[in-house]
Amino acid sequence: MTYQPKLYACDSSLWSFGYWRDGVWRNGTAMTACSDGLLPKESVFACLRARRVLVFGDSMIRALFTRLVAFLRSQPQYIDHHFRGGAYYMANGTHDVFVEGELLPSLVAAARARQPSLVAPATPEDGWELGASMQVQFYWAPHFGKGLAKDGREAPGIWEQPGASEGADVVIAGAMYMNNTDDFESYRKALLHYFKVVAQQGKRVRQFFWIPTVPKPGEAAELYRERNRKMRGFVALLNDHAGLGDLWAPSISYYVDLERMYQVGFMRPDGVHFHCNKGPMYPMSVTNDLTGIAGNKDCSDPFNLNVIHSILKVSCNF
Repeated sequence: MTYQPKLYACDSSLWSFGYWRDGVWRNGTAMTACSDGLLPKESVFACLRARRVLVFGDSMIRALFTRLVAFLRSQPQYIDHHFRGGAYYMANGTHDVFVEGELLPSLVAAARARQPSLVAPATPEDGWELGASMQVQFYWAPHFGKGLAKDGREAPGIWEQPGASEGADVVIAGAMYMNNTDDFESYRKALLHYFKVVAQQGKRVRQFFWIPTVPKPGEAAELYRERNRKMRGFVALLNDHAGLGDLWAPSISYYVDLERMYQVGFMRPDGVHFHCNKGPMYPMSVTNDLTGIAGNKDCSDPFNLNVIHSILKVSCNF
C-alpha cells in the first residue's frame, strides 16, 4: 500500500491515501475537514494504548520518533539532542516518560527470558499496566543488516537488537538519508529476515510503514526516485505474501510517499535534517551556538510532524 499524495482539506502538506489491490493502485477517498491539521493527543493515546510501536532507522527517522514525543507533550517547538542507541516513550494516561539509551521494560523482560545475562536498570514503568499504556521504542539502525555505523562501530542487524524479535503492532522503518546503496537491496533483505525471525517467535507485525528516502542535497531526482520505486515494489510484494496467507509477512504494509511532501519546500536547518538539532552527542551538554538551528529560529519541524500524523491517521483509522 502506498500513500497517494493528495491535498488535505486544511493543510496542503498533509495527504490523503490510497492502496494497492490486485496489483492495481486505487485512489483513497478524501479525508474529512479538520480544525487545525493536528490530531487530538487524546485520540492518539486512545489508539495506541495497549499497543507497541517499533521504529528502526537513522537520525532522519529518529526525528519522527522525537517529533511524536514532542507533539504528545504539547511542545510546538523542539530541538533534537543528538543521540544514538535506543530510546523509548511510554504513556499511561496520567504519566509519561522519555528515556534515552534504554529499552522498553516489556522488551527487556522478553529479551531477558532468552538472554538471562542482559543487564537493564529497574524503572518505575516496570509496574505500569501494559494494557493501559502506549509503548514506542526507537532503535538506532543506520544499516538494517550488520555493518559499520558512521562512527565506525559495528551495528547489529535489526533482528539482533534486544527485544526486537518480539515484534510489534506497528513497525515504522526507513533510511531517509543515510544509506550506502543505490537500490536498498541490503535493506530489503534485512527486513525480510527480520519479519521471518519475528514469525519464528510466534509473533506477527500487524502494520508495517516504510519511510523512503528524500534526495540528498545536490542529488539528481531520478536517482532517489529509482531507489524508492524499488522499495514501493517491495512493499507491494509484502502485501502479496500477506494476501496468500504467509504469516511471516506483516498483516498490511504501507509505503509512505514523501516525494510531494518534500517538494513543499521545508527548510533543512543544518543542510541535511528537517528538524533543529544540537550536538555534541548525548549525554554531553549541547553547545550554546546556533549551529543546527533554523535561521528564523522556527523549530516546529512541520515536515516530520506531518509525516508522523499521516502515519497515525492510517494506523488509527482516523
